[in-house]
Amino acid sequence: MSIPALMTDGSPLSPRRTRLLIREIQSNPSADAAMEELVRHNGRLIKHIAAKYVYPPGLFDDVFEEGVMAIIRAARGFDLSRPSKFSVYVYRAIDHAISRYLEKERRAEKDKKAQENQLRRAFDAATAEHPVGEIRDWVDLLRAAETMESLTDRERQILQLVYSLQHQRSRNSFEIAEILGWTPNQARRIVASTKRKLAHSYG
Repeated sequence: MSIPALMTDGSPLSPRRTRLLIREIQSNPSADAAMEELVRHNGRLIKHIAAKYVYPPGLFDDVFEEGVMAIIRAARGFDLSRPSKFSVYVYRAIDHAISRYLEKERRAEKDKKAQENQLRRAFDAATAEHPVGEIRDWVDLLRAAETMESLTDRERQILQLVYSLQHQRSRNSFEIAEILGWTPNQARRIVASTKRKLAHSYG
C-alpha cells in the first residue's frame, strides 16, 4: 500500500481488534496481513507525529517509513499481559524512531559540511605550493567530499599529503616519494592517477 493511502485510509482500531492483531503478529512473524492492517489504521498517527518536526520535504518518505517500522517493532514488543494502552505505547515508539532518524540525518549532514570545509581549507593550502592552473579544476571537487569514500586507503593518504587534508602542510612529489618509499617518477604517476580517479568519481 502506498504512503498517501496509509495516511488517509482507515479509522482508529478498537482496543479489542488492536490486541487481536498484536497477538497474531507476536505469534506469527510472517503475519503480513495483520501487520498491514495495524499499520494502515495508524498511518494518520505517523503523519501527525512527523508534522511536529522540521526537515527537508525530500525526507518525508523515509520519515514515514521509520514510523511504519516503529509500529511493527512496537507490536512485537508490546506486553499484552499488562493493561497499558497500545495507543500510548506506539505513539512513543513512533516519536522516538522519527526523532532518532532525523538526529542521525542531521549529524550526517553536519559531518559532510565539516569534510567539505576541510577540503576547502586544503585547497587554500595547496595553492601556496602548486600552480594555480593545476588547482583550478579542483574547485568543484572540493564540494564533493563524499567521493573520498570511493578511494583506497593509499589514495586517501596521497591526497592528504598533497592537499593537506589533515591540517598538515602540503607535500610535493619528491617529499611524497620519500615518505612512501617510491621514486619521484612513481610518486608523480600515482598522484596523477589518484587525481584522475577522484575526478572521474565526481564527474
